[in-house]
Amino acid sequence: MDYQFEQVVSSSGKIFKKDPERILTSQTPVAVILHLFYPDLWEEVHNYLLKLDTPHDLYITVPPQTEDSVLQMLLRDRPDAHVYIAENRGRDVLPFLLVSDLFEPDTYANICKVEVTVSGEPMRS
Repeated sequence: MDYQFEQVVSSSGKIFKKDPERILTSQTPVAVILHLFYPDLWEEVHNYLLKLDTPHDLYITVPPQTEDSVLQMLLRDRPDAHVYIAENRGRDVLPFLLVSDLFEPDTYANICKVEVTVSGEPMRS
């Protein structure tokens, strides 16, 4: 089955979508893959990510209905992030698998999968 999976880039304030590129190498040992289904939680999640003391590469997946203004916000707040549009299949499992499949073997020593849910409970640090 073919699922929508596109990389998002910004140039001159405009959003462009393209085929995802393979990740061949990294200068950091950790990849953080975040599926952001609820964009209104970005500020809180972003603040937690800023507290990470381990160097990492950030990969953010969002569902296809995500507005360009949200994509611009993500790239503005984290210009180093790799942002992708991916269908929300299996909750956030398909987006995680699609992104991790871009990595060459041994690109990262560790991969951290972050799921953002709304349960009425505050996030814990």
